[in-house]
Amino acid sequence: RPKYRPGEAGTVTIKTTLPDGSPVSAEVSLAVVDEAIFAIRSDRTPNIHSIFYDRQSNWVVTTFSYPLKYFGGANKGVFPDLRKDFRDTALWVANVYTDENGTGSAEFSYPDNLTTWRLTARGHTKNTEVGWKRGKTIVTKDIVARLSLPRFFVESDRVYIPTQANNLSETNL
Repeated sequence: RPKYRPGEAGTVTIKTTLPDGSPVSAEVSLAVVDEAIFAIRSDRTPNIHSIFYDRQSNWVVTTFSYPLKYFGGANKGVFPDLRKDFRDTALWVANVYTDENGTGSAEFSYPDNLTTWRLTARGHTKNTEVGWKRGKTIVTKDIVARLSLPRFFVESDRVYIPTQANNLSETNL
């Protein structure tokens, strides 16, 4: 789907085909990563064709970012759906197998990040036919408010809090 909500379960369906469009069973790796990561450092993964068919040694580098949890302030008991799960990698799985019809899937829950997620699949068949595909999806809420709070207050301060609110729902509120 093109759009999910924070914490919602998602299913990625993978279809593997040969260049002529005929289905083929394959082993596929799938990564679902926050698109903002690639603004910091571009994806430098070499083209899968050059790995298998070029005169280079075949080496693999695997990294991950430590998943941190951020909490939105003191719990006052009024935030039943407080977002807490903020990760830059929603999923990385090395072995999604597609069947003889070239169809496979992976299920997972999206983190709470309101962001665009990049889905990258790289696969190979038993006959060493290789390929890759990239897609995107977004996680958002219907109503999004961004507050620009000062870092601290002092007694008797008068504060104006700039706020931006977006209604992404289908209805006017």
